[in-house]
Amino acid sequence: MSEISLTASMRSNLLSLQQIAKLQDSTQLRLSTGLKVNSAIDNPSSYYTASSLNNRAEDLSALLDSMGQSVQTIKAATEGIEKAEDLLELAKATATDISEKISSENIFAIVSTKTELLNAVDKWESGNGLIVLAEDINMGSTKLELKDNQKLVGLNYIDGSQKRAELSWTFAAGSADGRGMITAEDNLLSDIKITYNSENIDDKNTTFNAIYNDGHKLNLHNVDLTVNHTATWETGQIISGIENVNSGLIHMSGKVTLNSTSTRACNRYLINHQDKTCQLVLEEDSLLDIKSSQIGSRAIYSGTNIFLGEVTVASNSGNSFLFNVGNFSFYNKFSLKQSVTSTSIFYNCETSFYGETNIEVLNYNHWLFNGGTSNIYGKLTVYLDKSVNTNRFVSDNHTMNIQSGAEVLLSMGQNNAWISDQSTNQINISAGAKFGVKKDNSGIDKLYQADKDTNITTSSAEQVDDFVGVDGLSVTGTFPQSAYDAAMADLTAEIAKIGTRSHESTLNDKDKISNYQTSLTQGQKYTDIIKQYDDLIKDSAYKGVNLLQGDDLKVIFNENRSSTVDVLGQDIRSDEIGLITTDWKSLADIKQSFDELTNAKNTLRSASTKLGNYYSIITERETFTDNLINVLEEGADKLTLADMNEESANMLSLQTQQQLAINSLSLASQASQAVLRLF
Repeated sequence: MSEISLTASMRSNLLSLQQIAKLQDSTQLRLSTGLKVNSAIDNPSSYYTASSLNNRAEDLSALLDSMGQSVQTIKAATEGIEKAEDLLELAKATATDISEKISSENIFAIVSTKTELLNAVDKWESGNGLIVLAEDINMGSTKLELKDNQKLVGLNYIDGSQKRAELSWTFAAGSADGRGMITAEDNLLSDIKITYNSENIDDKNTTFNAIYNDGHKLNLHNVDLTVNHTATWETGQIISGIENVNSGLIHMSGKVTLNSTSTRACNRYLINHQDKTCQLVLEEDSLLDIKSSQIGSRAIYSGTNIFLGEVTVASNSGNSFLFNVGNFSFYNKFSLKQSVTSTSIFYNCETSFYGETNIEVLNYNHWLFNGGTSNIYGKLTVYLDKSVNTNRFVSDNHTMNIQSGAEVLLSMGQNNAWISDQSTNQINISAGAKFGVKKDNSGIDKLYQADKDTNITTSSAEQVDDFVGVDGLSVTGTFPQSAYDAAMADLTAEIAKIGTRSHESTLNDKDKISNYQTSLTQGQKYTDIIKQYDDLIKDSAYKGVNLLQGDDLKVIFNENRSSTVDVLGQDIRSDEIGLITTDWKSLADIKQSFDELTNAKNTLRSASTKLGNYYSIITERETFTDNLINVLEEGADKLTLADMNEESANMLSLQTQQQLAINSLSLASQASQAVLRLF
């Protein structure tokens, strides 16, 4: 094609149109995209900077979604805690209701094992009620330490048809501490059989006792205490049923049995008062039954002992001092039967008999009243029977005062059973008192009645000689009625000083056991609530993460993962926060559940506080990230977005320029057209 020649004017206008068209294309692109920088060609610096800002904004937008899901996870856990607290409140209300029902029965615990007993004693608080032994419990060599006012009773105390529960200990060689039970102030032991065994003990410890009462008031009601000894006796060892020290006071009521057995010689004390400041009171309408066997046994040693109820003693224990160096006042009936050899029944005692007294001493080498002083105010009947050596009615400087109105009948099974073994013994008979002697299983030889304050006067001088001449015994009548009255006043004052204790009425109500056990079975309600609690905790998960079961959650706050927070979960399932006491056996278990619920609620509140802190942190970062995304996008837009007003004006200007250029081109082409018209 031949080259076309354009005039300079046309070419100039054409170039102008081309430039305008090019600018229009660029402006049109900006108007259609809204961007003034559409590629790196437009503005490399702005394009890449904007791209970086937009990329970061996109990354943060993705993290923002993750933060939102993390917030929802925390919300799910928080909601779970709130409802879990409601369930714990319901569990507490259930425990309160059951504990009130149990407390109304005055029973703290019904125990069947050593562990349950020790736990009940440990958890018991003043006023909680009785600890009831439902089964025999073998304590082994485990010491039982009671608290003040604690009452330990056998099931028979409540339900008379039940057998008496037994509480037993066994101590053997190497025992560091041979004490079975240590009492506190005003303890009650009722309807319990207590058995204390000492087997193969050695010289590691010289004192063993079933009950150790250190300066307290101890109450025994219908208690059967047995001390069994089968070991070789070590010098200095003392085996005691009750060791009463430091002015301790023992109150007995109901039927109390003290029993001592042994296959070996030993120092056994049924009640061992450390000194005369220690006291024992047997209450009215009560019975103390004392039994002992083999050798080396003491029934009651020392102390001030007042027996307002009946006392019976059956002993076949030799080499013994049954009542030893103490003060003994028998206000009611006293019966004793001794059937082996060599015993000082009342040894260096201050003894007073106010009621009916029957003493039967079989076999030989017995000293009935050995040293000390006795006062007879009631009727005393004594039978002495000897087969080999002599038995003595009074011996070793004993003084017997037969008070006005008293009556003594002494029966001698053999001729050489002695009324007195030496002249230092003294029998003083008050005016109005009677003293009779029967020898050789024959009829009564004499029934003496002293009616003067001189030597005994009877109708037969021979009878008088036979009586007063026995081993130099001196008999006088020097005690008037006033002595009896004074003694009774002294007894009354002593009782008032010590104080008697009317034992609580036996509950004897089987329904109390039934109600107690029924109330405890309602503890299943509590267990069901705790199960629902665990189910709720399990259901508090969100997208597979359960902050209440120990799962952790990592929340990322920036695109390079350098800014994070670890939301630490906490396992608050029931067993993890200490709600472990669900099988209730006693009021102690319920109280333990109360403590566990309190601790559990504190744990939940702490967990809720921690989650609240995490929630605040994440929501603040969420708001910050959202704002930062806007900042980044705004910054990118400032680099790349076109000003639509400006671009519109540009387009209008270009269109105007284009029209003018076309018109100019048309004018420039008119000269050529004029030439064309020449042809």
